[in-house]
This record gives sequence, C-alpha cells and structure tokens, in this order.
Amino acid sequence: MPFINVKNFPYMSPPGRLYIHEDGSKDVFHGDEERAVDYFFIAVDKNKELLSDIDYFLAAVWGDVSKNEKVADVFGYTGIDNWPGNPEVYAWTLKEGVYVPSNAIACGDMLIMLGKEEEYRRSRKNAYEYLNILPKNILNI
Repeated sequence: MPFINVKNFPYMSPPGRLYIHEDGSKDVFHGDEERAVDYFFIAVDKNKELLSDIDYFLAAVWGDVSKNEKVADVFGYTGIDNWPGNPEVYAWTLKEGVYVPSNAIACGDMLIMLGKEEEYRRSRKNAYEYLNILPKNILNI
C-alpha cells in the first residue's frame, strides 16, 4: 500500500487512526511525518464539529503537489454499540485546514485501506480491541 506510516490514537476523543500517504509527503510535508500529523490535528481542531458525534475515525493525510496543498481525508464511523454492527460512515475532506464539500469520497488507495480496516474491525471482539491493537502488518492490511 502507498501509506508510509500509520499513527494510532486510541485515547483521543474520538479515537482513531491516521494514515500518512506517500503522495505529496516529500514535497508538501518535506518528508516530515510529524508535520503531517501536526497538520491533521490543526485541521481537525479547526473543524471540531465534524467529529463531534462519531464513535471513531480513520483518516489519511497527503499532499496535493499540483496546488502545494495539505489535505486530510477523514472518515467518521457511528453505530458500533451493538458490536460489530454495520456502522454508518461519513466522509470529509479538509484542504489547508478548511472543510471542502466534495462529491468525491476518496481515492482508490483509501478505499482499499478502508475496506481492509473494516474486515479487521469485524474480526475483533470489541471496539477496545479494534482501536487499541494494531495488526502487525497494518500498512499491508
């Protein structure tokens, strides 16, 4: 997969995972993963209302090299009370920290990752286990 790293935030409110995509990472984030993580937290902080009613999130940060823009694709999940359930998924794109409504949901890389994350989630016995225990091959799931 084209993700160079994943950061897990099981104790954040809401909890979640952040994937760092190789696209634009070198150019827009200057190859610095911490810059990518910092951008995500700044962007989310500016848009707290988007994440206020979700159970957990999955997100990816990447750089749009053609526009030199920092981008975060964020997916919020709700409805996991009856585990594993079949959660509803909401999607937001944050460009340079601003929510940008779009008909586009995600790129193909992200869709593959989201599907594999859902398969992994359903194999866990509860939300705590899913959010706290990363599979050993997380970047290849």
